[in-house]
Amino acid sequence: MELLDKIVRCEDKYALLTSMKSEYITYTTYTDDLTPDFIGQNFTYIKSNATENDIKKIIIRQLEDYYSCKKNFLRIIFDPCQLNSGELPELSDFNFQKHSIFTFELGKSKNEFADRNCFPIDNEHKKQYTDLYRNLNKNAGYDETHINRWLDLKFSVENLSTIVYSKEGKFIGNCELFFYDGIVKLEDFEVFESYREKGVGDAILMSAISISKSLGYNTLYLICDSDSWVSSYYYRRGFELIAEYYSYIIYS
Repeated sequence: MELLDKIVRCEDKYALLTSMKSEYITYTTYTDDLTPDFIGQNFTYIKSNATENDIKKIIIRQLEDYYSCKKNFLRIIFDPCQLNSGELPELSDFNFQKHSIFTFELGKSKNEFADRNCFPIDNEHKKQYTDLYRNLNKNAGYDETHINRWLDLKFSVENLSTIVYSKEGKFIGNCELFFYDGIVKLEDFEVFESYREKGVGDAILMSAISISKSLGYNTLYLICDSDSWVSSYYYRRGFELIAEYYSYIIYS
């Protein structure tokens, strides 16, 4: 599927914003020395061409490295087209999670912004947005190294844009857009808890859709946990589920 292949390539480019990549025939490893304990930036990705025997060898090799280096965790992600991502004895000690890939065809939307309170941030809003981002991420348990890294990226990477919702001069929510090869990845979608269920999330989402279309992109996509309530939220707003995949993690 051409779109799914594009999404896989986009995920690779997004991971490379923070992680070093080591690529092999049947798998790829992503490692981030700056934040080695952050699972989103340190993982092994098993490609669609890996056979069941390949997967077993990869898992054994990664486990040996995990134990010998005394790492805090090992995370393995399967390609959405990988047919051998079912239950394997080598994964019996791992916790697994199912993830959903949703897409929105931007031709369905109008170009008008959903809410005039939503707009892309620029250097003029850097200080105000920095305060918002720090508060959101500290509440989520992220440390200063992770927060500072992403703040630097948000204001330096050309194809990375952040949309904020401003109410009475205060930023109360945001999302991140990563543009690549005709598609847009939606990430870091968050609204302050006291403003939830008041239409703020809808306004941010619809503005992200409108901005992406106005820039000439064809498809917006996002990834969420399959068992999360947000899956039904995206269904109701016109997103289509196009694929699911599994990830496995083990902690020391």
